[in-house]
Amino acid sequence: GKEHAISVPDGLYKVVLSLRQGKEKAIGFYVVHQSGKQEMKHTATSVDEIEILTGINFFVNVPDKLEDKIEATYSLKLWK
Repeated sequence: GKEHAISVPDGLYKVVLSLRQGKEKAIGFYVVHQSGKQEMKHTATSVDEIEILTGINFFVNVPDKLEDKIEATYSLKLWK
Protein backbone atom coordinates (compact mmCIF):
# COMPACT_ATOMS: atom_id res chain seq x y z
CA GLY A 1 0.00 0.00 0.00
CA LYS A 2 1.53 3.19 -1.20
CA GLU A 3 -1.91 4.52 -2.15
CA HIS A 4 -3.94 3.13 0.76
CA ALA A 5 -3.22 2.93 4.47
CA ILE A 6 -3.42 -0.59 5.84
CA SER A 7 -4.41 -1.14 9.47
CA VAL A 8 -2.30 -3.65 11.35
CA PRO A 9 -3.72 -5.10 14.58
CA ASP A 10 -1.72 -5.01 17.82
CA GLY A 11 -2.03 -8.77 18.04
CA LEU A 12 -4.10 -11.86 17.34
CA TYR A 13 -6.02 -14.10 19.72
CA LYS A 14 -7.41 -17.61 19.75
CA VAL A 15 -9.51 -19.44 22.33
CA VAL A 16 -9.97 -23.21 22.47
CA LEU A 17 -12.56 -25.22 24.39
CA SER A 18 -12.77 -28.96 25.05
CA LEU A 19 -15.87 -30.35 26.75
CA ARG A 20 -14.88 -34.00 27.17
CA GLN A 21 -16.92 -35.08 30.16
CA GLY A 22 -14.88 -34.88 33.34
CA LYS A 23 -11.94 -33.31 31.47
CA GLU A 24 -13.39 -29.95 30.47
CA LYS A 25 -10.74 -27.34 29.71
CA ALA A 26 -10.16 -24.07 27.91
CA ILE A 27 -7.15 -21.99 26.96
CA GLY A 28 -6.48 -18.69 25.28
CA PHE A 29 -3.56 -17.40 23.25
CA TYR A 30 -2.58 -13.83 22.47
CA VAL A 31 0.24 -13.22 20.00
CA VAL A 32 1.63 -9.69 19.90
CA HIS A 33 2.24 -8.30 16.42
CA GLN A 34 6.04 -8.04 16.35
CA SER A 35 8.87 -9.48 14.36
CA GLY A 36 10.53 -12.66 15.57
CA LYS A 37 9.28 -15.85 17.12
CA GLN A 38 7.12 -16.07 20.21
CA GLU A 39 7.10 -19.22 22.29
CA MET A 40 3.70 -20.74 22.94
CA LYS A 41 4.31 -20.66 26.69
CA HIS A 42 4.58 -16.86 26.47
CA THR A 43 1.38 -16.45 24.45
CA ALA A 44 -0.85 -18.82 26.49
CA THR A 45 -3.30 -17.23 28.90
CA SER A 46 -6.73 -17.76 30.39
CA VAL A 47 -9.88 -17.24 28.37
CA ASP A 48 -10.87 -14.66 31.00
CA GLU A 49 -7.82 -12.58 29.98
CA ILE A 50 -8.76 -12.81 26.29
CA GLU A 51 -12.31 -11.74 27.18
CA ILE A 52 -10.92 -8.67 28.96
CA LEU A 53 -8.75 -7.79 25.95
CA THR A 54 -11.49 -8.26 23.35
CA GLY A 55 -14.69 -7.42 25.22
CA ILE A 56 -16.15 -10.69 23.88
CA ASN A 57 -17.89 -13.21 26.16
CA PHE A 58 -16.88 -16.62 24.81
CA PHE A 59 -18.64 -19.93 25.56
CA VAL A 60 -21.96 -18.37 26.56
CA ASN A 61 -23.72 -21.72 25.98
CA VAL A 62 -21.62 -23.49 28.63
CA PRO A 63 -23.32 -23.62 32.06
CA ASP A 64 -22.11 -20.64 34.13
CA LYS A 65 -20.49 -22.65 36.94
CA LEU A 66 -18.40 -24.68 34.46
CA GLU A 67 -17.71 -21.63 32.27
CA ASP A 68 -16.38 -19.66 35.25
CA LYS A 69 -14.10 -22.53 36.26
CA ILE A 70 -12.55 -23.34 32.89
CA GLU A 71 -12.18 -19.73 31.72
CA ALA A 72 -10.28 -18.65 34.84
CA THR A 73 -7.30 -21.02 34.55
CA TYR A 74 -5.17 -22.63 31.87
CA SER A 75 -2.37 -25.15 31.50
CA LEU A 76 -0.42 -25.96 28.34
CA LYS A 77 0.37 -29.38 29.84
CA LEU A 78 -3.32 -30.32 29.64
CA TRP A 79 -3.26 -29.83 25.85
CA LYS A 80 -0.39 -32.16 25.00
